[in-house]
Amino acid sequence: QIFFLKHLYHARQIRNRILECFERASNPYISKFERNRLLSFIVVGGGPTSCEFTTELYDFLRQDVIKWYPDLAGDIKVT
Repeated sequence: QIFFLKHLYHARQIRNRILECFERASNPYISKFERNRLLSFIVVGGGPTSCEFTTELYDFLRQDVIKWYPDLAGDIKVT
């Protein structure tokens, strides 16, 4: 799914989608392939907004979300 980052509601959409991905990935019956797909995040763009967003995304995943889903820590990928 593609998201833009121009307005506050875009950031909320991104946050909600990330949490939805973690919720779905935490299902014990999901395949490893599907879990990896759900927990792989790709940021496109090389400008200052993209660089800052990638850093914030990584921090959000590693400092906040991981507290709620510690068993998924090894499956998270940000590129």
